[in-house]
Amino acid sequence: MTKSTHLLIIFGATGQQGRSVISHVLHDPELSAQYTLRAITRNPDQPSAQALLAQYPEGSIELVRGDLDSPASDLQSLLESTHHQSVTIFAMTQTIYSDPDFAARETRQAHALAHAAVASGADYLIWSSATHAQAASGGKYSVPTFDVRAEVEAHIRGLPIRSAFVAPASFMQNLEGSGMMAPRRGDGGEYTITNILKPDTKIPWIDVVADLGKFVGMILKGPERYEGQCLAAVSCVYSFEEVAEMIARSSGKKVKYHMVEEEVFRGFLPPVAGVADCVVNMFRFFEEFGYYGMVGKEEEKELVERARELVPGGLVAMEEFVQRIRL
Repeated sequence: MTKSTHLLIIFGATGQQGRSVISHVLHDPELSAQYTLRAITRNPDQPSAQALLAQYPEGSIELVRGDLDSPASDLQSLLESTHHQSVTIFAMTQTIYSDPDFAARETRQAHALAHAAVASGADYLIWSSATHAQAASGGKYSVPTFDVRAEVEAHIRGLPIRSAFVAPASFMQNLEGSGMMAPRRGDGGEYTITNILKPDTKIPWIDVVADLGKFVGMILKGPERYEGQCLAAVSCVYSFEEVAEMIARSSGKKVKYHMVEEEVFRGFLPPVAGVADCVVNMFRFFEEFGYYGMVGKEEEKELVERARELVPGGLVAMEEFVQRIRL
């Protein structure tokens, strides 16, 4: 089997998920021998795109300009190949909270991509999905950032293209820097992680940059086996209180979890219509129904066990990740 046998096209190539897929494929001897990579980005000249190219030997990645808001004909041309026997696409959409119509925008982009994949004759589509919070909660919690991805998954399942799905857990990267869940330093020098979740509410986590590509890699190695499946990409389950304790031990600083009232928490969120409701509903959904819509929290622990069994070579543990956090 030669390297030109398969083409893997990655949308969002400079983002966390896209970079993870590219890194895993190029570092896996079997996958790197089978797949040629085409990375799609809105601006190939931007520093993040050039840095991506510089990470790997010349010719490892074909960097192509592409925008999910492009005309259908342009999208279709991005996905076509005359030199490969098969084409697989990895895709996701980016949530831009500053856009009050971000859910409609993501739906439009995802549908355009999926239909272009069918029209171009692509063989397989791997979509980064999520739990449909509104459906799982019986209509109680609308979480557009989750719901739109699940609705796109349902749409893809109805199209004449083979497909599989990954559902990443909460990103550990959100604990770093300006992330929504990152520790903040108070006047007394103590750091706090602030949220509305009860201290003992556990949520699943993943180092998305290091590990998401491993789940996608399993699909690439077994497309028939995983066709129609949605893999929960998760490595561990911890509460914010437990995470704060880990960061404190690792950093030597005082780090605590602080639960606040909903109205206080809303004041920390971007003043864009609908954003506060979306974020608050998301955490309320986690607390009541679980991140993956499982009322029984033991079921989420079982997801971790299955994920660790699925991925050879192991996944990044939270204890390992927090050592990178600089306070």
